[in-house]
Amino acid sequence: MAATVIGNNLSTRVERKDSKRKTRTISGNTATYRYTQAVGTAVSESIGDEDPADSTIILRSINFDPNPGGGYETVELVYEPPNPPTGPTPPVGTITYEADANAIEIPIQQHPDYDEAASKTDKNGVFIPVVAGEEMPGVESYLVPQPTFLRVEILSSFTFTEAAIISGVGTRCAPTGLGSPTTDAWLKTRLSIRKNGNVVEKSETWQFASRGWNAKLYP
Repeated sequence: MAATVIGNNLSTRVERKDSKRKTRTISGNTATYRYTQAVGTAVSESIGDEDPADSTIILRSINFDPNPGGGYETVELVYEPPNPPTGPTPPVGTITYEADANAIEIPIQQHPDYDEAASKTDKNGVFIPVVAGEEMPGVESYLVPQPTFLRVEILSSFTFTEAAIISGVGTRCAPTGLGSPTTDAWLKTRLSIRKNGNVVEKSETWQFASRGWNAKLYP
């Protein structure tokens, strides 16, 4: 994708850089982090995570820019407000589901059929990647699906213990309520418990990876 121009809006300001050299930019009620990493490095953030600097907004999209090149890429994390509630809290026992089947842009070098030895740059400086035996001049990235699945249940009570609040997070497992899932392709990335009076809202989020999650990293 094309690089994003920062600073073309008078309401935009660069706020800070953290210890990981992430630049955080504010525009209205949206926060965008950008940082450079080695191509192929896993992103630790997950869709639905709260902004570390503002708990009222959550991570809505993760984008990759093949620039600056030379084995490095730019990661863009976009945090926006969650969908507003549509009414009063549902009664205890209510279960709702939400699926977001978006696609993300990743460097062509991460394609499973990318041939590094055969890929080249021509005399005009045009990068020619080879994927599945075919030359693709100028192609720098491709889209892959990155769906997320959200399950929200209204409970009458919840006991806050360490084991309860981290239950299943970071493990490969089929999303509860999703029909015919590919178990190894789903990772439970978030468990959120919100108690309001006598009502408890339990939210669970799973993230899909088309090539599956590495069993050595995620049990």
